[in-house]
Amino acid sequence: MLPTQETIDRLATRIERAFTLRCSEWYRGCSTSRLWSAAAMILWQAHENDPRIPLDPELYVASQPISNSYPDPWSIVAHPDAARRYAGRVRRIISQLRSELKKELRRAEAMIRDGNGLPIPAEMERSRLSPLGLFIAALRSGRHDLAIQLRDGVVSQHRGCPLYRFAAKSMIPAESYPVGDAESVGVAANIHPVPQRCVLQN
Repeated sequence: MLPTQETIDRLATRIERAFTLRCSEWYRGCSTSRLWSAAAMILWQAHENDPRIPLDPELYVASQPISNSYPDPWSIVAHPDAARRYAGRVRRIISQLRSELKKELRRAEAMIRDGNGLPIPAEMERSRLSPLGLFIAALRSGRHDLAIQLRDGVVSQHRGCPLYRFAAKSMIPAESYPVGDAESVGVAANIHPVPQRCVLQN
């Protein structure tokens, strides 16, 4: 499926803005709209090739190596290697999030084994469980009543970092994840800035 021109323009604008913010001394006079549109198409194609790769211009730019004060954006964000670098970053983030969720799940299951049961949502911070971690534990232990209470928190956590959908995939059925596909990572208009915990260093 080909993107609409409106989608490419929106992505291109955000890529240019993110690049300019990251490279404050970069000389904008050497760029053209064709540059940013080319970068937007590379980002779009990366998502088309692998639906796990979000249409997130800010994370796309953050995934690229920029080592000097006067970088050439053509060789960074509009180069075919940019897609490979971005996909690699996203996969590392998903792996890290999955590892964190597994640790939370082990902690929750230990609480159950010790006879303490799962904490209520108000006790999540003290128990070092995120809404999604506790949601997964609740579903796996048959506590659907608790899972229902946690849905809003999980949705908020997803909106902060949509990659949680893929991190949780091996732990609960896809249909149990409380955010539908139409609201997930593939919709450019709905992408939210990725918080620091979702961005790994180069």
